Parts: sequence; structure tokens; C-alpha cells
Amino acid sequence: MRHKPTKGWLPAEFWYSCVIRAKVDNAVNPLSPPSLPNPPSVPGGLPSACAEYQSMMHPTVPGLQPQQFPWKMARSGGLTNIGLGNQSLISDPKNLRTIVLDHVNKTARIIPSAPAPPQLPGEPVIPGVPGAPSLAGLAGGVDVKDLGKQMILGQEAEGKLFSVKPPAPPTLPGVPGMPSLPPRPAIPGLPTPAAFKPPTTPQAAMTTVEVWTSTQLHVPLLTKINGPGGQTISTATKAVPCNPPPSFFQIPPEYKVIP
Repeated sequence: MRHKPTKGWLPAEFWYSCVIRAKVDNAVNPLSPPSLPNPPSVPGGLPSACAEYQSMMHPTVPGLQPQQFPWKMARSGGLTNIGLGNQSLISDPKNLRTIVLDHVNKTARIIPSAPAPPQLPGEPVIPGVPGAPSLAGLAGGVDVKDLGKQMILGQEAEGKLFSVKPPAPPTLPGVPGMPSLPPRPAIPGLPTPAAFKPPTTPQAAMTTVEVWTSTQLHVPLLTKINGPGGQTISTATKAVPCNPPPSFFQIPPEYKVIP
């Protein structure tokens, strides 16, 4: 099943993966600010849930070693909190913002986000899992394959494989009004020269996201992301219903808001 990406959305694991990759990038270059996509838009009706994960990244960048680290996710009332050790990210799609908490310096940054476009019928989504960054820049399209169901962490999980195809390389436009050259006359005894072929642009690598989502809690239990940057595997070690307090999704009073 193929979906046009004009206003499409990828699963929340793309958003989580961007957050995790930003953490690794910041560890390599602490002076570079994190670059985050729009936060996931959580539709109403999803159950409150808490989950803990172990992620293993295998970068393709030379000299960058594989990294493993834990992270946590909590969801309640349309809000999502992603805990990354010394940092937490609070997704607040209703107010169109993401709050970045620095627990070491006790600071908070508020990153505005654009409103999510309306969901189009037939677009690739994971049932009950938040939406993620827009596919407006991905002209290659997305293929979705159902992987069936299996038991993960004692829960029934539904699997889907998202294949994000890269856009076709651009072609050089012809020059208007440029006359074509006449064919070269053949010289007796000499071989005919081969026709000129312009160099081809290498095709970008495809990105695949395999996501296994709990049918009860609607949180990812296993995610495998393969792309040009490498491979990331996130495995849930705990996924349970929970009721986190409202303060879990707010800026602590002792934290200073910085631009």
C-alpha cells in the first residue's frame, strides 16, 4: 500500500528517534544546539501509560562508537514526557510547544511548533500512537506493510514496516532555443564514437522503520530504524498503565525559563 507524502505523517518513533539522535549529536558536539522536529500530536482517547526503554545506536559516521542508553516515556491527557537522563522533553501539542528541561542547570526552554495538518484518509499511521514530523520534504513516498501480531513483554503487539523512499534525483533541464548539433560524419576506417552520457546522481538510501505497538496501551514496544545515519533499536523493558501527576508535564517552579 503506497501513500502520497504531500501532507503525510510518520509514526511517533520518528520523533523519538530524532530526540535520541539529537542526544548523541549533542554528546559528540556539546556546543551545537539540539534540532528537534515538531512534537507528536496526541489524539484524544489514548490511555495513560508509562514505558521504559533501552536504545542501541550503531552510527555509520567513522570514528563514532555504538552507544546504548535508557530513556523513559509517560503519557497522560494528551501530554507526553520523554526522559533522557539529564534532560526531559515535554510535548504539549494543544499549546503547540515542546518544553526542554535541563535538570543539571535547572533551566527550561520553550520551543514553539507549527500546528499539525489534518490527517488525510489512508495515510500511514500507527493506531493510537501519536503523529510525528511532516513528510512534506520527502517526495519519494511511504510504503506500509502489515507484519501481523506477536507477544512482546507479555503484551499483544501489532507490527508495521514503514519504508520511506528517497526522492528521485533531479534531472538537468534542457536549454530552450538551443539548436541540436548535427551528427558527426562517419570517417571510413575509424570506429564510431560512443554517445555522450551525463554522469548519474547516486540514489539516496531508503529509511525503514519497523514498529511493534501494544494493542492495549498504544505505546511502542519494539522499534528498529535503519537509514543513512545508521541503525537504532529501541526495546521496551517496561510498559504499564499509569497516572502521572500534572506536575510531571509542567516546568518546575525552581527552573528558570531561558530563550
